[in-house]
Amino acid sequence: MRVLEEPGSQPTATPCGCVKPALETGNLLTEPIGYLESCFSAKNGTPRQPSICSHSRACLRIRKSIFNNPEHSLMGLEQFSHVW
Repeated sequence: MRVLEEPGSQPTATPCGCVKPALETGNLLTEPIGYLESCFSAKNGTPRQPSICSHSRACLRIRKSIFNNPEHSLMGLEQFSHVW
């Protein structure tokens, strides 16, 4: 991201120029940043409410090849109600 500023305005973040052509053509290359290991084999059927299956546990494994400080990759996650 780069920040663009106009005189007297707040900075606004906009995508870098390299991203725009990919967005326009729909050709985005994505790579998983980590994996979730749990007793559930698919996201469909996995309970969203913690009280339904309170004894189940999961382990989130963040790829260190992408994040050298994995804890930073989770910043802001608490603002979301669901993670798929």
